[in-house]
Amino acid sequence: MIRVVHIITGLGDGGAEAMLSKLLLSTDGRGLENSVVSLTTSGRIGRRLRDNGIRVQSLGMKSLMWNPARSLELAHKLSKQDVDVVQTWMYHANFVGGLAGKVAWRLPVVWNVRAAGLDFEGYPSATVLIARWSSVLSHFLPERIIFNSEESRRAHVAMGYANDRVMVIPNGFDTEEFKPDPVARSKVRSDLGISDETALVGLVARFHPQKNHKNFIDAASILAKRHRGARFLLCGAGTTSENPLLLRWIRDAGLEDRIHLLGQREDVSIVTAALDVACSSSNTESFSNTVGEAMSCGVPCVVTDVGDSAKIVGTTGLVVPTRNPLRLAEGILQLVKLDPEFRSAFGSAARNKIVKEYSIEAVANEYKNLYKSIKGANASV
Repeated sequence: MIRVVHIITGLGDGGAEAMLSKLLLSTDGRGLENSVVSLTTSGRIGRRLRDNGIRVQSLGMKSLMWNPARSLELAHKLSKQDVDVVQTWMYHANFVGGLAGKVAWRLPVVWNVRAAGLDFEGYPSATVLIARWSSVLSHFLPERIIFNSEESRRAHVAMGYANDRVMVIPNGFDTEEFKPDPVARSKVRSDLGISDETALVGLVARFHPQKNHKNFIDAASILAKRHRGARFLLCGAGTTSENPLLLRWIRDAGLEDRIHLLGQREDVSIVTAALDVACSSSNTESFSNTVGEAMSCGVPCVVTDVGDSAKIVGTTGLVVPTRNPLRLAEGILQLVKLDPEFRSAFGSAARNKIVKEYSIEAVANEYKNLYKSIKGANASV
């Protein structure tokens, strides 16, 4: 059994947090003994992990800038655990957790970088600063640096990260949770007051500048004029009627009666299965979880050409330029106007690609093999 402590910035809703949860739930007790330390709070993901018997500790840090006292506190917590590998997630945890694990307690550290890199739109200045400092630390602090996309790896190596320590392990997906579900499709549509035949186009993403909801709404406005029956759906933290900026964009686009705002949902797999077309309208991504989840549900995707999105989608969907609502609308329309049988064939190909290349089981094995090699190398020193 390999004992791994995972240190992460926080355990709220986000791609890194979701991937951590999937990894732990698929590996704990199956070759790995996992525990988690959150630098801030435990959040929804923390509660889910605790409910499944995984130890979660929260430091409650108010500021994420490096604090030597907090690093020592974290090192003290690590010293009380039998740990083989320290796995950190995201820039702040890589920095703080890496110092605590490697310098203060001399444990092997693996960084996990989830950002696309270079384009830091929407990031606080402190995060950008730590990301750049980490390029120096990367040459001696972590034993390995995991990126979840080739684009992220390339961008960070260009930033100065140690090329001889990097590797790519993509996001993985639970293809039993995210799957085609005709019953869920009908229920969600019934709840929304639309028929099974209505073209439903969705964007599942938290409200954040990187996700560029304005791009999606402008594309929906164009599409609405060309396809009178199409309806639209937004799902994710901040996509509610309590968001004044989002409401203004929707009113300006004339979509008040044609767009459904679901906000943050626990049943994302059910919502996703109800879509005809899923979108990623982002300005920047590393590896989009929601694109992989839609594909796993058999829903074809239209994605902007950022990160590894084009590689993930392949020939099962369409790729369009960033910040170009006209091209995004044209891509969506192309899939919406397909005969349902042909659109279903795209969806089936998308699901097959996820099952074959990005299942959580295959990805979890890559993590386990990495930890096994690190534990073995350190045992022999």
